[in-house]
Amino acid sequence: MDQTKRVIEVVGFKHQPWEMDGRRGVTAEIYRRVPLDSRRNGEDGRVLKGFATAAIKVSPELLKKVQHIEPPFAVELTEEELSNGKSTQQVVVDLRPVDLSPRPMVAKTPSAG
Repeated sequence: MDQTKRVIEVVGFKHQPWEMDGRRGVTAEIYRRVPLDSRRNGEDGRVLKGFATAAIKVSPELLKKVQHIEPPFAVELTEEELSNGKSTQQVVVDLRPVDLSPRPMVAKTPSAG
């Protein structure tokens, strides 16, 4: 199976149980920051600046891996492209937090010899 990995900044998440017509489920999503498309700014007074958020559906089990972390934080998503024979979609199959903080440089000492 083809899997792709990418690191994203999570700015929020949702874990929401629901019930409708006797059926129960859970909506689990993470939200990432996405830049607004400013390529056509100026056309007919159009102005888009800044960012919006985009939801990515995940399983409740995957969300449990990161829901204890206060946003914003970075995660590595592993996705697979799956098809039902009619349409395709990206499905998140793994999610893990990553530390993007700068690492202190360690001075190398000259080797004796």
